[in-house]
Amino acid sequence: MERVNKRNVLSEKRGDILRLFYCPKCKKEEIRSDNPYRHEETITNMRDGYGRPIRHYKCECGNYLAGSMDVNGWLDNPDAILYCKGLIEDYNPGGCFYSGIVGLNGDKSDMYERAKKCYEERKNRGVRRTASILEQRMNGEYS
Repeated sequence: MERVNKRNVLSEKRGDILRLFYCPKCKKEEIRSDNPYRHEETITNMRDGYGRPIRHYKCECGNYLAGSMDVNGWLDNPDAILYCKGLIEDYNPGGCFYSGIVGLNGDKSDMYERAKKCYEERKNRGVRRTASILEQRMNGEYS
């Protein structure tokens, strides 16, 4: 993949936020100013407040911990892109930061399972909301 191309440089100059989208499982990698995975997001990883957060999403290969990171200002530094890819890998199963446990409000669960559960709950909420609106329209309650 050509990381630094004219489109990305122009996007950065316009002030667009450029993000690296990377899946350690299938190795798919993109740098984009839009978010093609906005409806596939699972969890946001604040990384204990160190550096730029990772926004995890479900990749086409089924990995719920594929991740995206802001790479603005780093396009001219290939080591920075490798660093971001390495961080995303490290928060996946087998990575040095993947303990498998995420603690939220005293709840301890596996990070991968938490991401999968969040994804499925968001998808179900959207389906239920759509079904609810359709039912209301059929009953003449929603215009």
